[in-house]
Amino acid sequence: MNPIMNDVAAAFNAVSVHATSISIDRAGVVLPPGGHFQGIQRMVDKAFASPKSREQELLVLTSSSDEQAYFVPCAMADDGLSGRAFSPVTMAMSPLRHAGGCQSFGNFLVAGIEDNDTNRVSEVQFWDFTRYPTQIIPMTIPRSGKEKVSTAGAVGLTSFNNGAVLAVGTYDSDTIDFYVSDGDPFGGSPLTLRLTWVTSQANKTNWSDQNFLTYQNLNLLTQVGNNLFMVGFQRSGGKDFMDLYSLDVTVVDPNDALTKVASQHMFCTDGCTFHYGGGLHALSADRFEVYAVNGDSGPYNTGTTIHANIFSAI
Repeated sequence: MNPIMNDVAAAFNAVSVHATSISIDRAGVVLPPGGHFQGIQRMVDKAFASPKSREQELLVLTSSSDEQAYFVPCAMADDGLSGRAFSPVTMAMSPLRHAGGCQSFGNFLVAGIEDNDTNRVSEVQFWDFTRYPTQIIPMTIPRSGKEKVSTAGAVGLTSFNNGAVLAVGTYDSDTIDFYVSDGDPFGGSPLTLRLTWVTSQANKTNWSDQNFLTYQNLNLLTQVGNNLFMVGFQRSGGKDFMDLYSLDVTVVDPNDALTKVASQHMFCTDGCTFHYGGGLHALSADRFEVYAVNGDSGPYNTGTTIHANIFSAI
C-alpha cells in the first residue's frame, strides 16, 4: 500500500518544477522494435537485489512497440540518478501491443494494455514485484466495446476505505472509468465499475481553471479521511504540465466526480516529456516526487542510454 498523504495539495505544491537528470545504462539490452516508453514508476523489489537480503530500488518503464506491450525494470543506484536496465518483460502480444500509463501500489504494478489500431479492446493488468515480476492473471480486467471508450491508456490505483480505487483513462483520457473494491483487491476483493466520468459533460463550476488535457498518465493519491486525488501528466502547447484534481467516487452525478484544484508547469530536460511518460512516487505522508522519461532510448537493438527526469520534493 502507498502512504496515506496528510495534505495532497501541499505535497503537490512542494514538488520542484525543475528536473534533475537520470541516466540508465541500456547497453546490450535489446528492446522490441517500434513504439516508445509510455509510463514510469518507482518501485522497491527484492528479485533484482544483490545480495538478496536487501531491497532494490527500481524504475519501471512501460512501453509500446510494433509487436508487443512490455516493461523494462531498471535497477537504480543508491543516489537514484543512475541505473542499469534489465531485459524487457512481455506483457501482451499484438494486437494488445500498446502499454500505457501505470502506477505502483506497494510492491505491485498496475498498467493498461490496449489494441491501438481498433481502439476497442484493452485490459488492465496487475504485476507482483515481490519476486521476479509475475502477472497476477486472475486480477486482469478485460475491456471491450465502443471505439476509444474501451481503451486503457492511463491507469492509477490507490487505497480507499478498506479497499481501493482504480482509474482507467481511455483514449486521450476523454473518459475515465473508476472501479472500486470493498476490500483488498490483492486479497481477492473484486474491483467493480462505479462510475464513468466524461470530459465533455464535466461540471467545471468550481475548477481552478477550465483546462482538461489529453493526459498520458493518471496517478491516484489518498489523503487522510479517505479523500481522493488524481494527478494527470501531459504536454500541451510545447509545455509539460502536471494537474491536480480532487476525486469523489460517491457522487450521484458522475459529472461531479472530478474538480480541478491546481496546475503546475514543469521543466523537463534530456528529451524527456510527460507526452511520453510521467508518474509520481509517494515518499511519505507529506512528500511525493515526480518522474518523466524520454520515449526514445536509441535504436531498439543498439541503444545505450535511457534518459529520465526526477522532480524532487523540496
